[in-house]
Amino acid sequence: MVMASDETTRLLPRPEDGISPGREDNETTGSISRGTGLAIFIAYLGAFLASTDESLVIATYDIIASEFHELSKASWLVTGYNLGYCIALPVYGTLADTLGRQRSMLLGYLVFALGCLISSLSNSMNQLIAGRIISGVGSSGMVVMISIIITDLAAPSEVALLRSYTNVVNMLGRGVGAPLGRVIVNSLGWRWAFTGRLPLIVLCLFLSRVQFPTKPRASTPAAETSKMEKLRSLDYFGIFSFAAAVFTLLLALTTAGTLDGKLSTVYALLGVCALATVAFVCHECLWATKPLVPLRLVTKGVGQYWLVQVVLFSGRCGVTTTITQYLTQVRQM
Repeated sequence: MVMASDETTRLLPRPEDGISPGREDNETTGSISRGTGLAIFIAYLGAFLASTDESLVIATYDIIASEFHELSKASWLVTGYNLGYCIALPVYGTLADTLGRQRSMLLGYLVFALGCLISSLSNSMNQLIAGRIISGVGSSGMVVMISIIITDLAAPSEVALLRSYTNVVNMLGRGVGAPLGRVIVNSLGWRWAFTGRLPLIVLCLFLSRVQFPTKPRASTPAAETSKMEKLRSLDYFGIFSFAAAVFTLLLALTTAGTLDGKLSTVYALLGVCALATVAFVCHECLWATKPLVPLRLVTKGVGQYWLVQVVLFSGRCGVTTTITQYLTQVRQM
């Protein structure tokens, strides 16, 4: 007899129920081991750095752009970061299955460090924007790997608690980043706002390389395929079409927000965005063997959650990126 379930039904049966939950007892109950706890702590530190980066630049991008005398491009310091973040976010999920959890995390740290280095050494606004895009690509890997690592390493009874800590770390980073960025920019200069994070990133790289727990895997045909074959199986057309859709959409919105923005240019960019979106959806639904984004989940309740997240983050990002200019230029604060 199958009992009806509601929001109070346990996802995993109790041991006394006599039903095997699909894992060993020591994997579903008990405390987190030292190695697992250290790996999750390293992931938290990476998420903290990524969160501080976002709010730090939002609070100081007008000062940075003024030094290059290109205040009109100031918003691209935030837009470029969000562009790289949005494009790379679904890619890391595929890379985690292809290259492994540890290598994907190391890749995120390396790319983020490269972006910070380029930003700190940039001599023009375009170079700085490129560094911000690269930082966004690395930051997305640092953030998305937390959920994957927690799900893989922690017991199911601890997953919800550890993910709640992830939100705490993200909020703490966003809260600390803005005032810390102002202090660094006013006292040492804006370049140190990017350079100062490099030692922490190197520390995370070292700890991830040395302390990350690994488990032996059974020999399977999929595991024996070469790395090149795994890389060839990536959904490159999906990545390209998704990137084109996101980039043209952001570029259209940025162009429409300028005083001299031409409507014909905006309409052309929106048209390209629509074509890229249609190509992406058709490819993911009809032809992709390993979809970059499994769109079938939209019809299984996840689509509503995606829509809520889009509205939520759009509103939050819109307020945080414009509040500084409003207070300084309109309210003269």
